[in-house]
Amino acid sequence: MKDVSASITIGGVSANILYDQGGLEYHEDFNAASSTFTLVTNTSGFSINEAVNISMGYVGDTSVMMTGGFVDSITADRPPGTYRIEGRDRLKQATDFFIVEASMVEEDFFNPRLDNGSSSPEDIVGDILDECGLLTGQDLDSTGGAWTFGTAEEGTPFQLKTAWDAIQEVTMIGVWKVWVKPSGGIRFAQVIPEPGVSSGSLTTGDSGNLLRVSYSKSDLNLRNKVVVIGAPFPGPEFEYYTGTASAGSPYLPVGYYKTAVISTDLLTDGVECFNSAVLNRDKLNKLTEGITFVAEGDQDIHIMDTLNITEAFSGTSGSWFVDDITHSVDSNGYTMTGTGVK
Repeated sequence: MKDVSASITIGGVSANILYDQGGLEYHEDFNAASSTFTLVTNTSGFSINEAVNISMGYVGDTSVMMTGGFVDSITADRPPGTYRIEGRDRLKQATDFFIVEASMVEEDFFNPRLDNGSSSPEDIVGDILDECGLLTGQDLDSTGGAWTFGTAEEGTPFQLKTAWDAIQEVTMIGVWKVWVKPSGGIRFAQVIPEPGVSSGSLTTGDSGNLLRVSYSKSDLNLRNKVVVIGAPFPGPEFEYYTGTASAGSPYLPVGYYKTAVISTDLLTDGVECFNSAVLNRDKLNKLTEGITFVAEGDQDIHIMDTLNITEAFSGTSGSWFVDDITHSVDSNGYTMTGTGVK
């Protein structure tokens, strides 16, 4: 068995990891705003919102997992005389920052399209991140694709919502995602949750690294019809731009539709609404196939990676998109627990 190596600094001070009391966990979730961590330590003196850096792996082979995260909570327990410290990555600022203009005058609302002339999704997301202090002196690392929003005479104001809710209003249109890289930089890209180029492999057997795996399938998340409702037409009548995309599914009865609805004033013509509906229909019109696995730790595996699995019994052999993963170092060594989808 390889020797585990992990470290965490809080406010620049190294914290002792109590491996026999729970150790250190680092968790990523494709559908969540932030990556999170949980530490059990006997090192005292830490404060809320101090900066957190985490590395995990093995002796002589470690990788950075989190840079510039924040402490959310500290719980002191006696016995046994330990501290349980929990926190999130930098996007904590986006979920905690509430966009509100106290005057409630619409002309004063935060409106990146009108105020800054932002017309691409990555520009609007960058403006939102800048508004909550996350891109000060930095650029957003982005590959958003060729999407330009149509002309909106009054722009699209954001008011009475968190910065993260505003970001999600943008990203749901074109299957985009915003996340924090291990280096601390913020990334924007179109991410379709399906397997791609392999990032690693898991196998069973005496010499394998896959400890446990299960497989399931259902139509839980299948949606074969998507309706997108955009901004209202100019003028006194309350009619809206819309777009609909649907297709049959081999997993549903003929003529049976499970529908998803997207609504945002960012879309200002019917073509934009239809294009968004097609992108989301193609993402959602598939069987929900999933695996849950426990394996030996690999510090280079993250959400959005593709794992190749070799396992004959359960039907899990093949490539899987990692959508949730927890890296744990404790008295049992270094393991990772996760889920994957196709």
